[in-house]
Amino acid sequence: MIRSQQPGSTAPPRPVSSPTSLCVASLGRSRTWVSRLGGDSVGERVLTEIMSRGVDMSLVVMDDDTPTGLMLKDPSAIGSTVQYNRVGSAASLMTPHFVPREALSAARLCTSRE
Repeated sequence: MIRSQQPGSTAPPRPVSSPTSLCVASLGRSRTWVSRLGGDSVGERVLTEIMSRGVDMSLVVMDDDTPTGLMLKDPSAIGSTVQYNRVGSAASLMTPHFVPREALSAARLCTSRE
């Protein structure tokens, strides 16, 4: 999922499920992000953006047959409107068996958006 920025913002969009990984990375700790991304330009950008901040992306699968899911948030003075475009996305095809057992047994902390 990608969070859009405020109108006029120069900050790049970022995946909403990555803040924990990015915080752990900023502390110099080992971290791995697990997901499925579409083999589209959005998926490539997510992969590149998170990897550039020192997060291990070796367990991310790029799927050329499905799109990257999106969450669009439109902030306003009276609240925000959120639209999810996740149906049929690469990440929507993940199951509990997606994460290798070895990765789970070695992990000290696991988080999930679901």
